[in-house]
Amino acid sequence: MLDGGVLFCCRTFFDRYPDISPIMNVVGEKATWPGGLSDALDRAGVFGESQLKGSGSLVMVSLSEGRMTIRGEGDYGFLEEDMRIRFAGDAKFVINAGFFMEILQHDCESVVGKQKLKFTGDKWTHVVSLLPKN
Repeated sequence: MLDGGVLFCCRTFFDRYPDISPIMNVVGEKATWPGGLSDALDRAGVFGESQLKGSGSLVMVSLSEGRMTIRGEGDYGFLEEDMRIRFAGDAKFVINAGFFMEILQHDCESVVGKQKLKFTGDKWTHVVSLLPKN
């Protein structure tokens, strides 16, 4: 039993649960998300589609030298919105728009590494894989 009454269960067949600490370890630059990002994600999410049934609206987020682009695209069109961000590097990832909006409601730290983005809240951590650079 974890703190707060949360029970984490995972079925293992023949072995012990693997050590995921290397996956959770992200070293990089902190990102400060801009005000108004939730509204932009909400708008882009209208067009964002997923090939996986039930996974919600996916949006592409691109970070480049202090600029952030959010793009939602689907059968009915696309929406792309640019914003300023306090982040000097380059990164690109796909994320569920609603889930990202939920993350933004919490006081959390965001670190962008070479291959992963890590959100760390009070009692939770979420890691997103970055897309390869072109």
